[in-house]
Amino acid sequence: MPPVGEATIAEKTLEKSIRETAEQGNSKAQYDLGTMYLKGVGVPQDMYKAYVWYTLAAIGDPTFANIRDDARNNLASDAVLKAQREAFKLHEMISSR
Repeated sequence: MPPVGEATIAEKTLEKSIRETAEQGNSKAQYDLGTMYLKGVGVPQDMYKAYVWYTLAAIGDPTFANIRDDARNNLASDAVLKAQREAFKLHEMISSR
């Protein structure tokens, strides 16, 4: 067993697979990766990164907007703006592939 808070091999493998799909523009995978960051499954818990990935998911599929908006409540307003800029940069990078 890994130490408490450390990802198992299965979680790391799942995270890698989901990340690869998310980075190809798949909104569901972007949502899933955001949820992994929100809950700290396979990755360290990080509300900022969760919000970035939820924002990307909402760009591709507006049905994810409510989840993104809920995640926003966990961040300060300056962090929200920074995360939105990061999400739009990632979106441009993904879209240009």
